[in-house]
Amino acid sequence: MDRSTNDSKGQLEDLMTIEDFERESEKNTEPKIWRYVSHGAGIGQTLKRNCEYFQRYLFRPRVMRDVSQLDMGTTLLGEHINSPICVGVTTAQDKMHVDAELATAKASRAHRTCMVVSTWSSVSMDDVATVEGLKWFQIHPFHHREETTRRLVTRAENCGYKAIVLTIDSRVVGREFGRLMSSGGFGFTPLHELPNLKEFGKIEYHDPSASWEYVDWLKTITNLPIVIKGILTAESANEAIQHGADGIIVSNQGARHLDGMVASIEALPEVAKAINGRCEVYLDSGIRRGTDIIKALALGARAVFVGRPILWGLACGGEAGVDRVLTLLEDELSNAMALCGVAKVADIDNSLVRHDTRPHVSKY
Repeated sequence: MDRSTNDSKGQLEDLMTIEDFERESEKNTEPKIWRYVSHGAGIGQTLKRNCEYFQRYLFRPRVMRDVSQLDMGTTLLGEHINSPICVGVTTAQDKMHVDAELATAKASRAHRTCMVVSTWSSVSMDDVATVEGLKWFQIHPFHHREETTRRLVTRAENCGYKAIVLTIDSRVVGREFGRLMSSGGFGFTPLHELPNLKEFGKIEYHDPSASWEYVDWLKTITNLPIVIKGILTAESANEAIQHGADGIIVSNQGARHLDGMVASIEALPEVAKAINGRCEVYLDSGIRRGTDIIKALALGARAVFVGRPILWGLACGGEAGVDRVLTLLEDELSNAMALCGVAKVADIDNSLVRHDTRPHVSKY
Protein backbone atom coordinates (compact mmCIF):
# COMPACT_ATOMS: atom_id res chain seq x y z
CA MET A 1 0.00 0.00 0.00
CA ASP A 2 1.20 3.52 -0.76
CA ARG A 3 1.45 4.99 2.70
CA SER A 4 1.75 8.52 1.29
CA THR A 5 -1.86 8.47 0.08
CA ASN A 6 -3.49 6.93 3.14
CA ASP A 7 -4.52 10.28 4.66
CA SER A 8 -8.33 10.17 4.68
CA LYS A 9 -9.67 12.37 7.46
CA GLY A 10 -12.89 10.38 7.55
CA GLN A 11 -11.04 7.12 8.10
CA LEU A 12 -8.96 8.65 10.89
CA GLU A 13 -12.04 9.90 12.71
CA ASP A 14 -13.29 6.32 12.86
CA LEU A 15 -10.24 5.42 14.95
CA MET A 16 -11.34 6.13 18.51
CA THR A 17 -8.53 4.66 20.63
CA ILE A 18 -4.79 4.13 20.41
CA GLU A 19 -5.52 0.41 20.11
CA ASP A 20 -7.55 1.19 16.98
CA PHE A 21 -4.51 2.93 15.53
CA GLU A 22 -2.30 -0.02 16.40
CA ARG A 23 -4.59 -2.44 14.58
CA GLU A 24 -5.13 -0.19 11.57
CA SER A 25 -1.44 0.65 11.19
CA GLU A 26 -0.57 -3.00 10.75
CA LYS A 27 -2.52 -2.98 7.47
CA ASN A 28 -0.34 -0.16 6.14
CA THR A 29 3.04 -1.44 7.30
CA GLU A 30 5.36 -4.05 5.85
CA PRO A 31 5.26 -7.15 8.09
CA LYS A 32 8.94 -7.01 9.01
CA ILE A 33 8.70 -3.33 9.91
CA TRP A 34 5.59 -4.05 11.95
CA ARG A 35 7.54 -6.65 13.93
CA TYR A 36 10.13 -4.04 14.85
CA VAL A 37 7.59 -1.37 15.77
CA SER A 38 5.23 -3.47 17.86
CA HIS A 39 7.54 -6.01 19.50
CA GLY A 40 10.13 -5.67 22.22
CA ALA A 41 13.13 -7.55 23.51
CA GLY A 42 13.05 -11.22 24.49
CA ILE A 43 9.62 -12.71 24.97
CA GLY A 44 8.00 -9.34 25.60
CA GLN A 45 7.63 -9.42 29.40
CA THR A 46 8.62 -5.80 29.87
CA LEU A 47 6.72 -4.63 26.79
CA LYS A 48 3.54 -6.05 28.29
CA ARG A 49 4.36 -4.83 31.81
CA ASN A 50 4.89 -1.25 30.60
CA CYS A 51 1.21 -1.04 29.67
CA GLU A 52 -0.35 -3.32 32.24
CA TYR A 53 1.30 -1.78 35.31
CA PHE A 54 -0.75 1.40 34.90
CA GLN A 55 -3.73 -0.69 36.06
CA ARG A 56 -2.11 -1.10 39.47
CA TYR A 57 -2.79 2.57 40.22
CA LEU A 58 -6.41 3.44 40.98
CA PHE A 59 -7.97 6.89 41.06
CA ARG A 60 -9.19 8.65 44.20
CA PRO A 61 -11.37 11.29 42.53
CA ARG A 62 -12.44 14.46 44.30
CA VAL A 63 -16.01 15.60 43.76
CA MET A 64 -17.87 18.90 43.75
CA ARG A 65 -14.92 20.74 42.24
CA ASP A 66 -15.25 23.43 39.58
CA VAL A 67 -13.94 21.81 36.41
CA SER A 68 -15.77 24.06 33.95
CA GLN A 69 -12.45 25.48 32.71
CA LEU A 70 -9.58 23.02 32.29
CA ASP A 71 -5.94 24.03 31.90
CA MET A 72 -3.60 21.34 30.56
CA GLY A 73 -0.69 23.72 29.98
CA THR A 74 2.70 23.22 31.61
CA THR A 75 6.36 24.05 31.04
CA LEU A 76 9.41 22.01 30.06
CA LEU A 77 12.67 23.58 31.21
CA GLY A 78 10.97 26.97 31.15
CA GLU A 79 9.30 26.56 27.73
CA HIS A 80 5.48 26.61 27.71
CA ILE A 81 3.60 23.74 26.05
CA ASN A 82 -0.16 23.31 25.67
CA SER A 83 -0.29 19.87 27.30
CA PRO A 84 2.06 17.46 29.08
CA ILE A 85 1.81 15.06 26.11
CA CYS A 86 5.06 15.20 24.15
CA VAL A 87 6.48 13.32 21.15
CA GLY A 88 9.20 10.89 22.20
CA VAL A 89 12.23 9.48 20.41
CA THR A 90 11.42 7.00 17.63
CA THR A 91 13.37 5.76 14.63
CA ALA A 92 12.56 4.48 11.14
CA GLN A 93 9.71 6.94 10.71
CA ASP A 94 10.21 6.83 6.95
CA LYS A 95 9.13 3.19 7.04
CA MET A 96 5.75 4.29 8.41
CA HIS A 97 5.11 7.26 6.09
CA VAL A 98 7.07 8.99 3.36
CA ASP A 99 6.96 12.34 5.19
CA ALA A 100 8.56 10.78 8.28
CA GLU A 101 9.76 13.28 10.92
CA LEU A 102 8.51 16.24 8.91
CA ALA A 103 4.94 15.00 9.35
CA THR A 104 5.52 14.35 13.04
CA ALA A 105 7.05 17.79 13.56
CA LYS A 106 4.11 19.52 11.89
CA ALA A 107 1.62 17.67 14.09
CA SER A 108 3.71 18.49 17.16
CA ARG A 109 3.75 22.16 16.15
CA ALA A 110 -0.04 22.16 15.72
CA HIS A 111 -0.44 20.90 19.28
CA ARG A 112 2.23 23.27 20.60
CA THR A 113 4.11 20.55 22.39
CA CYS A 114 7.68 19.25 22.46
CA MET A 115 9.20 16.77 19.99
CA VAL A 116 12.44 14.87 20.58
CA VAL A 117 14.35 14.21 17.36
CA SER A 118 16.60 11.15 17.22
CA THR A 119 20.19 11.09 16.03
CA TRP A 120 18.94 8.15 13.94
CA SER A 121 16.11 10.15 12.37
CA SER A 122 15.11 9.50 8.75
CA VAL A 123 15.18 13.24 8.03
CA SER A 124 18.16 15.41 8.95
CA MET A 125 17.97 17.43 12.13
CA ASP A 126 18.45 20.57 10.01
CA ASP A 127 15.38 19.83 7.87
CA VAL A 128 13.21 18.88 10.85
CA ALA A 129 14.24 22.18 12.49
CA THR A 130 12.70 24.14 9.62
CA VAL A 131 9.29 23.20 11.05
CA GLU A 132 8.60 25.65 13.88
CA GLY A 133 8.02 24.38 17.39
CA LEU A 134 9.81 23.22 20.53
CA LYS A 135 12.33 20.47 19.79
CA TRP A 136 14.98 18.59 21.73
CA PHE A 137 17.77 16.56 20.10
CA GLN A 138 18.66 13.05 21.29
CA ILE A 139 22.14 11.51 21.23
CA HIS A 140 23.98 8.45 22.57
CA PRO A 141 27.37 8.28 24.33
CA PHE A 142 29.31 7.83 21.10
CA HIS A 143 32.85 6.70 20.54
CA HIS A 144 35.00 9.46 19.02
CA ARG A 145 33.18 12.05 21.06
CA GLU A 146 35.07 15.01 19.62
CA GLU A 147 34.43 13.93 16.03
CA THR A 148 30.79 12.91 16.48
CA THR A 149 29.10 14.13 19.66
CA ARG A 150 30.59 17.62 19.64
CA ARG A 151 29.68 18.16 15.99
CA LEU A 152 26.13 16.83 16.46
CA VAL A 153 25.56 18.98 19.54
CA THR A 154 26.90 22.07 17.78
CA ARG A 155 24.59 21.42 14.83
CA ALA A 156 21.63 21.01 17.20
CA GLU A 157 22.45 24.31 18.88
CA ASN A 158 22.75 26.10 15.53
CA CYS A 159 19.41 24.63 14.40
CA GLY A 160 17.58 25.95 17.47
CA TYR A 161 17.04 22.79 19.49
CA LYS A 162 16.38 23.67 23.12
CA ALA A 163 17.87 20.68 24.97
CA ILE A 164 20.09 17.64 24.48
CA VAL A 165 18.62 14.28 25.48
CA LEU A 166 21.34 11.75 26.30
CA THR A 167 20.19 8.13 26.16
CA ILE A 168 22.38 6.30 28.67
CA ASP A 169 20.94 2.80 28.98
CA SER A 170 21.68 1.43 25.51
CA ARG A 171 25.46 1.72 25.32
CA VAL A 172 25.18 -1.99 24.59
CA VAL A 173 22.06 -2.40 22.46
CA GLY A 174 19.68 -5.33 22.60
CA ARG A 175 20.43 -8.15 20.17
CA GLU A 176 17.35 -7.77 17.99
CA PHE A 177 17.51 -3.98 17.86
CA GLY A 178 21.23 -3.88 17.17
CA ARG A 179 20.96 -6.34 14.31
CA LEU A 180 18.18 -4.36 12.67
CA MET A 181 19.63 -0.89 12.96
CA SER A 182 23.33 -1.52 12.32
CA SER A 183 23.20 -3.87 9.36
CA GLY A 184 20.19 -2.67 7.43
CA GLY A 185 18.23 -5.71 8.57
CA PHE A 186 14.56 -5.87 7.53
CA GLY A 187 15.13 -2.98 5.14
CA PHE A 188 16.34 -0.45 7.72
CA THR A 189 18.85 2.13 6.59
CA PRO A 190 22.32 1.31 8.02
CA LEU A 191 23.40 3.81 10.67
CA HIS A 192 26.26 5.26 8.62
CA GLU A 193 23.82 6.14 5.83
CA LEU A 194 21.32 8.02 7.99
CA PRO A 195 21.14 11.79 7.33
CA ASN A 196 22.61 12.89 10.66
CA LEU A 197 25.45 10.35 10.59
CA LYS A 198 26.52 9.83 6.99
CA GLU A 199 29.28 12.41 7.26
CA PHE A 200 31.04 10.25 9.85
CA GLY A 201 31.26 7.05 7.81
CA LYS A 202 31.44 3.55 9.28
CA ILE A 203 32.52 4.20 12.85
CA GLU A 204 31.52 2.75 16.20
CA TYR A 205 28.50 4.66 17.51
CA HIS A 206 28.05 3.09 20.95
CA ASP A 207 30.68 3.33 23.65
CA PRO A 208 30.23 0.55 26.26
CA SER A 209 32.99 2.13 28.35
CA ALA A 210 31.11 5.43 28.79
CA SER A 211 30.56 6.51 32.41
CA TRP A 212 29.11 9.52 34.18
CA GLU A 213 32.26 11.34 33.12
CA TYR A 214 30.65 11.52 29.67
CA VAL A 215 27.91 13.72 31.11
CA ASP A 216 30.52 15.92 32.80
CA TRP A 217 32.26 16.37 29.45
CA LEU A 218 28.96 17.03 27.65
CA LYS A 219 28.23 19.87 30.07
CA THR A 220 31.48 21.54 29.04
CA ILE A 221 30.68 21.68 25.32
CA THR A 222 27.15 23.12 25.39
CA ASN A 223 25.03 25.60 27.26
CA LEU A 224 21.88 23.66 26.40
CA PRO A 225 20.12 21.78 29.23
CA ILE A 226 21.03 18.09 29.46
CA VAL A 227 18.17 15.61 29.89
CA ILE A 228 19.18 12.07 30.86
CA LYS A 229 16.99 9.34 29.37
CA GLY A 230 16.93 5.79 30.72
CA ILE A 231 16.75 6.14 34.53
CA LEU A 232 14.86 3.46 36.50
CA THR A 233 16.36 3.62 40.02
CA ALA A 234 16.89 6.10 42.81
CA GLU A 235 20.62 5.37 42.75
CA SER A 236 20.97 6.32 39.09
CA ALA A 237 18.73 9.34 39.56
CA ASN A 238 20.98 10.67 42.32
CA GLU A 239 24.06 10.09 40.17
CA ALA A 240 22.45 11.96 37.30
CA ILE A 241 21.80 14.94 39.58
CA GLN A 242 25.36 14.84 40.90
CA HIS A 243 26.63 15.13 37.33
CA GLY A 244 24.43 18.06 36.40
CA ALA A 245 21.28 16.66 34.80
CA ASP A 246 18.63 19.31 34.13
CA GLY A 247 15.96 16.69 33.52
CA ILE A 248 15.44 12.93 33.74
CA ILE A 249 13.28 10.68 31.59
CA VAL A 250 12.20 7.57 33.48
CA SER A 251 12.37 5.03 30.67
CA ASN A 252 13.20 1.46 29.71
CA GLN A 253 13.34 2.42 26.01
CA GLY A 254 9.94 0.92 25.29
CA ALA A 255 11.29 -2.49 26.35
CA ARG A 256 13.41 -2.67 23.20
CA HIS A 257 16.74 -3.80 24.65
CA LEU A 258 16.46 -5.81 27.89
CA ASP A 259 13.52 -8.01 28.81
CA GLY A 260 12.55 -8.57 32.44
CA MET A 261 12.95 -4.98 33.67
CA VAL A 262 10.56 -2.98 35.80
CA ALA A 263 7.95 -0.96 33.95
CA SER A 264 8.70 2.74 33.62
CA ILE A 265 5.55 3.70 35.57
CA GLU A 266 6.56 1.19 38.24
CA ALA A 267 9.93 2.93 38.67
CA LEU A 268 8.58 6.48 38.55
CA PRO A 269 7.62 6.92 42.25
CA GLU A 270 11.06 5.77 43.42
CA VAL A 271 12.86 8.09 41.03
CA ALA A 272 10.60 11.09 41.74
CA LYS A 273 11.09 10.64 45.48
CA ALA A 274 14.86 10.52 45.07
CA ILE A 275 14.92 13.61 42.86
CA ASN A 276 12.69 15.55 45.28
CA GLY A 277 12.32 18.54 42.98
CA ARG A 278 16.02 18.94 42.16
CA CYS A 279 15.31 18.61 38.42
CA GLU A 280 12.36 17.94 36.17
CA VAL A 281 11.18 14.33 35.82
CA TYR A 282 9.40 12.89 32.78
CA LEU A 283 8.23 9.43 31.73
CA ASP A 284 8.05 7.36 28.57
CA SER A 285 7.12 3.75 27.68
CA GLY A 286 3.65 2.22 27.84
CA ILE A 287 1.48 5.33 27.40
CA ARG A 288 -1.70 4.28 25.59
CA ARG A 289 -4.49 6.49 26.96
CA GLY A 290 -5.21 9.70 28.81
CA THR A 291 -5.73 7.94 32.13
CA ASP A 292 -2.16 6.63 31.87
CA ILE A 293 -0.96 10.21 31.54
CA ILE A 294 -2.81 11.56 34.56
CA LYS A 295 -1.45 8.64 36.64
CA ALA A 296 2.09 9.45 35.51
CA LEU A 297 1.64 13.09 36.48
CA ALA A 298 0.22 12.08 39.86
CA LEU A 299 3.25 9.87 40.50
CA GLY A 300 5.77 12.61 39.85
CA ALA A 301 6.21 13.16 36.10
CA ARG A 302 6.00 16.67 34.73
CA ALA A 303 5.22 15.37 31.24
CA VAL A 304 5.15 12.14 29.24
CA PHE A 305 6.79 11.27 25.93
CA VAL A 306 4.80 9.07 23.57
CA GLY A 307 6.55 6.62 21.22
CA ARG A 308 4.83 3.74 19.44
CA PRO A 309 1.42 5.50 19.14
CA ILE A 310 3.15 8.23 17.12
CA LEU A 311 4.47 5.61 14.68
CA TRP A 312 1.01 4.03 14.43
CA GLY A 313 -0.45 7.45 13.69
CA LEU A 314 2.13 8.02 10.97
CA ALA A 315 1.29 4.70 9.33
CA CYS A 316 -2.43 5.50 9.36
CA GLY A 317 -2.22 8.99 7.91
CA GLY A 318 1.06 10.86 8.13
CA GLU A 319 0.73 14.29 9.73
CA ALA A 320 -3.05 13.90 10.06
CA GLY A 321 -2.58 10.52 11.76
CA VAL A 322 -0.14 11.90 14.34
CA ASP A 323 -2.43 14.87 14.89
CA ARG A 324 -5.33 12.49 15.56
CA VAL A 325 -3.28 10.43 18.03
CA LEU A 326 -2.30 13.54 19.98
CA THR A 327 -5.89 14.81 19.89
CA LEU A 328 -7.23 11.53 21.27
CA LEU A 329 -4.75 11.55 24.14
CA GLU A 330 -5.47 15.19 24.93
CA ASP A 331 -9.23 14.59 24.90
CA GLU A 332 -8.87 11.54 27.15
CA LEU A 333 -6.61 13.46 29.54
CA SER A 334 -8.98 16.41 29.83
CA ASN A 335 -11.92 14.07 30.42
CA ALA A 336 -10.02 12.18 33.12
CA MET A 337 -9.01 15.43 34.79
CA ALA A 338 -12.64 16.62 34.92
CA LEU A 339 -13.89 13.29 36.30
CA CYS A 340 -11.14 13.30 38.93
CA GLY A 341 -12.03 16.85 40.00
CA VAL A 342 -8.78 18.46 38.81
CA ALA A 343 -8.99 21.67 36.78
CA LYS A 344 -5.27 22.25 36.22
CA VAL A 345 -2.39 19.95 35.36
CA ALA A 346 -0.39 21.85 37.97
CA ASP A 347 -2.82 20.65 40.69
CA ILE A 348 -2.34 16.93 40.00
CA ASP A 349 -0.47 15.20 42.83
CA ASN A 350 -0.10 11.77 44.41
CA SER A 351 -3.25 12.15 46.49
CA LEU A 352 -5.14 11.41 43.27
CA VAL A 353 -4.08 7.74 43.05
CA ARG A 354 -3.43 4.74 45.25
CA HIS A 355 -1.43 1.62 44.53
CA ASP A 356 -3.45 -1.60 44.30
CA THR A 357 -1.17 -4.41 45.47
CA ARG A 358 -3.56 -7.25 44.70
CA PRO A 359 -2.56 -9.71 41.94
CA HIS A 360 -3.65 -8.59 38.49
CA VAL A 361 -4.67 -11.04 35.82
CA SER A 362 -6.74 -8.88 33.50
CA LYS A 363 -5.52 -8.12 29.99
CA TYR A 364 -4.75 -4.46 29.21
